Formats: sequence, structure tokens, C-alpha cells
Amino acid sequence: MVVVCLSARILAVVNSFCAMVEPRAYRGARSIDESLTIIESSDGAYDKRVVTVLKEVVTSAIGEKILAKRR
Repeated sequence: MVVVCLSARILAVVNSFCAMVEPRAYRGARSIDESLTIIESSDGAYDKRVVTVLKEVVTSAIGEKILAKRR
């Protein structure tokens, strides 16, 4: 059994989220809701507790303010 430290699990979720909401040469940016849905539905790929916290942060007032700056 492989144990992945908490900081690595957090980075994995945040890195994937950031990659999804930013445009790429081969596709446009995904919406925040779509990105969260993709991450949530990736069974076993991400720590569910970390995903839950990301969703709470993103949907909070401060999270919405931070994400509004990227537009």
C-alpha cells in the first residue's frame, strides 16, 4: 500500500483544478462548476476530503473573489 502525504494530495487536486479552469492551446477554459464536477467524479483519483474542502473554498465569498480576478 502506498501512502501519499497530505500536501501531495492537496497539490494534486489544486493543480488539476487550476489546469481545468485555465485555457489551453487545445481547448478553452472549463467553468468552475464543470471542473469541480470532473474532479468529484474521478473515483479514487483524488482524496475526497481535499476535494470537499476545495469546493468549500471555491464557493466561499473569498474564493469567488479570488477566482473573479482570473476573468
